[in-house]
Amino acid sequence: MLPGKIRAELLSLSSENAEAVARQMVMIDRLTATGSHEDLVLAGAFGQAASDRAGRDGVVRSYAGKALLALSNYSEAKRHLSAAYRINGEPFLKVLLAECETGLGRPRKSLELLGQVDSKNLSPRDLAYAHLVSAEAREALGQIDAAKVSLNPKSESYLTKDVAEGLDPERDRLRERWLGIKSRLASRIMTSSENGN
Repeated sequence: MLPGKIRAELLSLSSENAEAVARQMVMIDRLTATGSHEDLVLAGAFGQAASDRAGRDGVVRSYAGKALLALSNYSEAKRHLSAAYRINGEPFLKVLLAECETGLGRPRKSLELLGQVDSKNLSPRDLAYAHLVSAEAREALGQIDAAKVSLNPKSESYLTKDVAEGLDPERDRLRERWLGIKSRLASRIMTSSENGN
C-alpha cells in the first residue's frame, strides 16, 4: 500500500522490521488523511514508533516529521525532518523545515530556508506548499503586501482547478490553508486602507 520508491527504501531493514515499519507508515497516511485531532495524535505516535525502529532511514524520519508537523509539534517535527534532510537531501524537506521555523516564531529563518530551495526541483503541489509557507512567514513578519505576492496565481490555480472534494485530502487541506490566509490578508489590507482614510 506504499509507493514503490518508499518500499525500496525499506529494503535496507530486516524483513520483519521493514514490514512493521511499513504498517506504521500506512497507518500514518490513513490517520493524517482524516485530519481529526485524535487521529493526528495517533499518527504522531506511529511516526515516533517507526522512527524508533528505523531512525537511520530518511523516508521514515520524513514520515515521522510530517506527522508531528500536522500536530503543530514544531520542535519534534524539525528534529525528524532535519535528520531526514541530512540522510537524503530531498528539496521539499527544506520547505517543511521552513514551516517549522515559522511555527517556532522564527519567520526570517523560514524565508532564509525557502530561499535555498530551487523551485525547479519541486512538484506543482510542493511548489504551492512552498508559496503558502512563504506567505505565512511574511504574514508573521507583518509584510502583508509581500505575503499576498507570495500567493502565486499558478499555485492557486493548481489547488483550486478541477476540485474533487475528499478525493485528495492533502490537497484539500492545502487549499483550505491557502484560502484562509488569502482571506486574512485581504481583510488586513482592507482594514489598513480604511484606517488610512
